[in-house]
Order: sequence, then structure tokens, then C-alpha cells
Amino acid sequence: YSNIISGNIPSSLGSLKKLMLFDVEENDLTGQLPDEIFNSPEMVTMYIADNDFTGTMPSTIGIMTKLNYFFAYYNAFEGRIPSEIGKLVALKYVDLDGNRFSGSVPMQIGNCRQLDTVLFNNNLLNGEIPESLLNDLPNLSYLRLEKNWLYGTINTSNQVCINDAYILADCGGIDPRVDCDPGCCNYCYTSSPTVSPTNVPSDIPSVVPSFLPSIIPSHVPSDVPSD
Repeated sequence: YSNIISGNIPSSLGSLKKLMLFDVEENDLTGQLPDEIFNSPEMVTMYIADNDFTGTMPSTIGIMTKLNYFFAYYNAFEGRIPSEIGKLVALKYVDLDGNRFSGSVPMQIGNCRQLDTVLFNNNLLNGEIPESLLNDLPNLSYLRLEKNWLYGTINTSNQVCINDAYILADCGGIDPRVDCDPGCCNYCYTSSPTVSPTNVPSDIPSVVPSFLPSIIPSHVPSDVPSD
């Protein structure tokens, strides 16, 4: 964490089959992640955030079925979020904020029924918000979808609203892409991923939930960028 490490992630790290915690956050790492980096079935926590990683997210992410916490925000990942994310049945927290992910949110996200926090904001995601994200996650309490090209309806009959989750989406402006019932969305951004909103409310929660285990570093920054 924060060691000014540069260069690429070596594929040889994939030989560490019993690795449980991987933290290279806030460095100057570049290039595409090797598929082998996800060949750690015992992995519980992975911090690869705040670097300069590029390319697509490998489908081998689905190997890490014990993964609880995945932080990949503030990189330059592109392409689709792999559908194999649905194999991460122990996943509680996923943060992909501030990348260039495109395509639709995979419907398989609904298989991750332990999810508490989903942060997909500040990307280039498009298509309809999947019903599985809104209805199949009984523990979801924090959802950020704003500053994408997603569309759809979030209403009081959705499980995410019944959960009283904290929701941010592109439901503001004259012609919002997301139709959100009053009482569901806590803050509505204007429908453009390239325009930073003003008057962001001060009560947006931190990205660090209270249930993070003690082995998790406490240095995760506030999720709302200053720019």
C-alpha cells in the first residue's frame, strides 16, 4: 500500500494459491492485470485501487469464490464487467468507481447474495439496470450507479428500496435516464457521466462499512472525489 511501486504485476503471483490478502493500493502500477493474479481461491480481500491498470477485467476473477472485499476504483479498466463476478458468492463489498467499464451490468450480480455495498459509479456502463441488482440482494445497503449511461426504474417494490439502501443514480435533471420513486434514491445526479455534480450532500456515507474485519487497512479514502 502506497509504496510508489511502478511497473506491471507479475503473473508469477498466481502461484500463491493460499494468498488471502493482496494490497497494492495507491501505487504507480500499470498495464493489464494477468489472468493468473486471480488464481488464488483462498483470497478474501483484494486492494488494487488507485493505480493505472488498463485493459479488461479477466474472467478468472470467478475463481476467487471466498472473496469478501474487492477494491478496484480509480484505474483505467475498460470493457465489460465479467459475468463471472456472479461466482463470487461470498462477496460483500465491490468498488469499481472511476474506471471505464462499459456494457451492461451483468445480471449474474444477483448471485452474490451477501453483497452489502455495490459502487459502480463513474464509468461508461449502459443498458437497463438489471432486476437482479434491484431485487435479488437481500443485504444490499449502499448502491451507487450515478455518472453512467444506465437507464431503468427503481421503485418502492424493489428489494433494494425495501432494504432502505442508500442509493445514488442518474435520476435528476429534466430528462433523467433513471426513474426513481421518491423515498428510494437518496441523491439524484444529472444524466451525464462527464459532468461533476454540485452540492453533493455531506451525508453520503464513507466507503468503509463498519463490518470490515480488522485485517483490512483503514486507509480507504472517501468515495466522493473532490473533483
